[in-house]
Amino acid sequence: MKTKIITAYGDKLDVSLTCPEPPVEQSHEDSCNIHKIIAKYDATGVLDHITSFEAKYEDVTGFDYQTMLNTVAQANSMFEELPSEIRAEFENNPQKLITFMDDENNNEKMYEMGLKSRPESEEIREQSDPNSAGIEKPGTGGNAPAANVPLKTEESQS
Repeated sequence: MKTKIITAYGDKLDVSLTCPEPPVEQSHEDSCNIHKIIAKYDATGVLDHITSFEAKYEDVTGFDYQTMLNTVAQANSMFEELPSEIRAEFENNPQKLITFMDDENNNEKMYEMGLKSRPESEEIREQSDPNSAGIEKPGTGGNAPAANVPLKTEESQS
């Protein structure tokens, strides 16, 4: 068997590649032609993008793009750390959880799920209501000091 050495200076090999016609939709030709886009802008003063999407102006003073991206990323991370049962209840969609938490009518459900802790004043009221247990309110009798009399402290005694 004879060995053939191929070099850059030797005979060239003829190689060809045949590809099928790519599927191109010619109906979009006008909307992609930059000359036609600019001509339409020159005539109307408005780009099609503006007419497709509502113009929205908001005051976002004090917010920068990176800070807002970080806030969204942090919210997603916090959602991912929730137990799978809670995430499943909101169809694994952080937006549904945020919408749920924005509604004050859902406070009791959030307490039950552990998504929100009860304010201390509510916890104390629920544990024991002084009026229902027959205990007198402070300042109404017994040994309790009157509401307008200051308590003696170590500093005031010296």
